[in-house]
This record gives sequence, C-alpha cells and structure tokens, in this order.
Amino acid sequence: GEGGDLGGSAEAKDESMDARKAVLKLIIYICIKKGQIETLTDVCGMLLETCTEKDMDAMYLLIRTYLFTCDYPTVSSLLAKVKKGLTSGKAGQLSSLPSRYRLHRALLLTALCDFEAAIEEFETISKKEPLYVLAANNQAVCLVNLGRVSEAIKLLEGVIEEIPCSVLEEGMIFNLKSLYDVHFPTRCDQLKGALSKRVVAYAQTLLG
Repeated sequence: GEGGDLGGSAEAKDESMDARKAVLKLIIYICIKKGQIETLTDVCGMLLETCTEKDMDAMYLLIRTYLFTCDYPTVSSLLAKVKKGLTSGKAGQLSSLPSRYRLHRALLLTALCDFEAAIEEFETISKKEPLYVLAANNQAVCLVNLGRVSEAIKLLEGVIEEIPCSVLEEGMIFNLKSLYDVHFPTRCDQLKGALSKRVVAYAQTLLG
C-alpha cells in the first residue's frame, strides 16, 4: 500500500522531470533557429540545473549550444563533466572515450583555433568510425584554416569515393564546391558540375 504509493510518486516525479527536459530542449532548438541568444542563455541555465553528467543527450546539446554562443569556458566545464560521467569507475583514459565525446571536444578545439589538436581528434574519430562523415568535414575546415586547402580537397574527395552516401551530406558538398572555387578557379565549374551529377546519380539509385 504505502510502498506502492511512494513508488508511484517517485515515478511520476521522474516523468515530470523528463517532460521538463524535453520541453527545454525543444525551446533551445527554437531559440537557435531564431537567433534568440538572450532567451537561449536563460533556457540553457534551466536545463543545466536539471541535468547530471549522466544525461548525455542533454549535456551534448548544451555543449553545442554554448559553442554557438561562444561561451567556451562553459563548454570546457561541461566536457569535463561528461568525461567524468563516461569514465566513472574506469581508467578515464582519453583514448577509451567514445567518438561522440571526442567530436565535441574537437569542435571546442576548432573554436579556440587549436586546429592541429582538433585535426588529431577528427582523424582518430574517422579511423574508429569511417562512416562518421561529420568528423571528416570538420577536419577539412581545420585544414583550410591552416592553409592546407589541397589536403582538405583530397580528404573530402576520398570520403566521397569510400562512402558513396556521403554525397547526401549537403554541408560537405557545399564545402567541397567552395574549395574548388578557391583552389581551381579555371576548372571549378567543371569540377562542381561533375560533383553535382554524382549527387543526382546517387539520389536516383535511392529512388530506384
């Protein structure tokens, strides 16, 4: 009797907390889309109050949001909390951490203009998970910032060769076309045209 009531009450409280988190996450997405930075900061603060380092989805959303608002000290603090949650009771070596954590760490390094360190992280992710196209795309951005445009082009073209479905990644295709404009001004139209045809051809295979 009483035990059942207490259990039900705790369960209801958990459901209420989950619902609150879901609403706050939705508001964050809306604020980012509309560029409402002041409201975004307030809502992130509320979500942060309800989260622990075990709430990975919420923590990673907060990290991306604070990257968006350029609050890098908070991003660093959140990454430390996530690492603590991931390595609780373990050795805690960075090499054992999942690609999702490494990606967000690399994004912070990129934002701080530590491109060499970010590239190391992105390369590690790509070796562990070749289909993680986002890592390669961000690595290419770092290479461009270091003036290594030809390497960036080679990297993205290699991804397309090895992973045909990557042509559907609009951000990567946009970046590659932009690099063609910069690096091959006399051949850019030809290269971009060939790339567009490749995108269309792959899309047609999906449609049958």
